[in-house]
Amino acid sequence: MINMPQFNTHEYLKNLGQALVSAYGSAGQATTSGLKGSAREKNVRAKLASILPGGVGVGTGCVIDSKGNASAQMDIVLYEKQFCPVFSLENDVCYYPCESVMAVGSIKSAIGKKELYDIYNNIASVRRLNKFVKSARDNKLPAGMIEYRTYLDKGTRLMPGNWETVQNSISSSQIYAFGLGQSFSAKPETMIAHTKELYTQVPGELRPNVVLTINQEIIAPVNNGKPLYSGLKSQEAIFLTPENSLEYLLTSLLAIIQRGITSSGDAFERYVVPAPMKWTCMSIPTILVQKPLKNHISKH
Repeated sequence: MINMPQFNTHEYLKNLGQALVSAYGSAGQATTSGLKGSAREKNVRAKLASILPGGVGVGTGCVIDSKGNASAQMDIVLYEKQFCPVFSLENDVCYYPCESVMAVGSIKSAIGKKELYDIYNNIASVRRLNKFVKSARDNKLPAGMIEYRTYLDKGTRLMPGNWETVQNSISSSQIYAFGLGQSFSAKPETMIAHTKELYTQVPGELRPNVVLTINQEIIAPVNNGKPLYSGLKSQEAIFLTPENSLEYLLTSLLAIIQRGITSSGDAFERYVVPAPMKWTCMSIPTILVQKPLKNHISKH
């Protein structure tokens, strides 16, 4: 009997996590905190880009909505590469329409109380953005229905509701959001206490899906002792120590990429097509110009 070659994907992800730990250490040799942070963010983006589906872009910058609102700058932005119009400025700051953004991440070194609050604030700035969808009248849809599509797919379907309520009540319609660090700088019970304090200040729809470290530590929303994908319906948090926290994150990212929903492609027109022009009519009086008379030479 011939033994088939084996490839262990879980071992691969474990090694990928270890490589990320090593990259964090190398980035720590930079001479300023800004350079250290930039190097760490670049390493995380590179690792994610190496394993996520090809249609997923991995960038950094701000998320925007069609009303002109912008989020805080996010270290990680996962977006639909083939659909999303990216607005890039000369200083390499990019702006991504929220309708095409699948996930965002806030990257820290050691995560303590201050960093945890920063993560929550940054993510809340993304979650406050509103996806745009044309009204039922404009799209000739039944009253009370909206069009939606899954990420990386042009095809649309119908569902009841409007986007303001849908994105605040269904986790699959939200932009997935995570905080990632090398380690937590306080004990598990202290980090949970900080998280519970934030839960009293930040509504469920604005909270991150998860905060985790590459040292195998996770703070996740929980309900009746069971970890949840989203904090929408959770009032508690739990501290977990999985064998591979990067595997946990990638599983969640793949879930939102495959099953996440967003508004139809019509939304992108709001970013690239100008509003209808207002025409001003000006009445210009007609000026009659008299042609000069030809010279008549009298013949004598």
